[in-house]
Amino acid sequence: MKRALLKFMLPVCCATLVFTACNKNDAGKSGPDPLNANNVSVTKEEAVKIAKAGFSPSYAYRVSGGYIVEGDIFITDAQLGTFAAEIATLMKKGPQTEQYRTNNIVKGLPRVIKIAVDAGASDSLYKVATDGAIARYNARNLRLTFKRVATTESPDITIKGEDLGKTPSGQTILGQSAGFPDDKGNPATPIKLNSAYYTNNYRNIGEFTTVVAHEIGHAIGFRHSDYMRRQYSCGYQSFWDYFVDANEGDAGVGAVWIPGTPKDPEAKSWMLACSDGTDRPFTIGDTTALAGLYR
Repeated sequence: MKRALLKFMLPVCCATLVFTACNKNDAGKSGPDPLNANNVSVTKEEAVKIAKAGFSPSYAYRVSGGYIVEGDIFITDAQLGTFAAEIATLMKKGPQTEQYRTNNIVKGLPRVIKIAVDAGASDSLYKVATDGAIARYNARNLRLTFKRVATTESPDITIKGEDLGKTPSGQTILGQSAGFPDDKGNPATPIKLNSAYYTNNYRNIGEFTTVVAHEIGHAIGFRHSDYMRRQYSCGYQSFWDYFVDANEGDAGVGAVWIPGTPKDPEAKSWMLACSDGTDRPFTIGDTTALAGLYR
């Protein structure tokens, strides 16, 4: 993480230093007066614009012709746009959403994976979504297929309903996989889905089906397709997120690129780290990844 921070921050700091050297004295003398009572607090949208340009939005405020940021730096709207474009270019370098697998995948092909649902009062909803996810996988003509069974039939994967709460930043946790396949080639179990969010009154069945398929994906060996930069699907949760790539790393299970999968972003991949709230059936890249492992 430190290496990523230093690597990315260096060009940003250099740009800031150059700008400060050219303008700091002007801002302190003949430029806008930071103590002027007519200065206006920035809006939320302006604060985001300032952060994207590489400056802290804390205590920033609007003045005639631009903004005062970080106490004594005057910057115009045009300059904010220039810096933001430079940072965006830096962040886009390299692969964005290739498909990756763990070191272990399911073995013993051809194989039928038995999935049971145990969701209490929400059983009926969970079964509909699970059947939909199973249908998506089985339509790919893989040597790994899936079948829903009763909880008494020794399932390979059990899908459970449980109140999973929220992340520290306030995001609803939709689902949790028990992990990835073990070294014997068996899928991970159980999969937990948020019963406080997904109740029998939930109507976005396509989205829930995608979440179920996503967690099954982890259980059979798929990493997040944007594991190297979670901001791609999760957005920016703090000021520093604009400068530090949220790379999940090897995580002790491996992150092996699946040959033939795309190196350009696929906004609707079923294995993106965060849901956009929509139904996301398998993309062309997803289909290639599935075939690469299990056809």
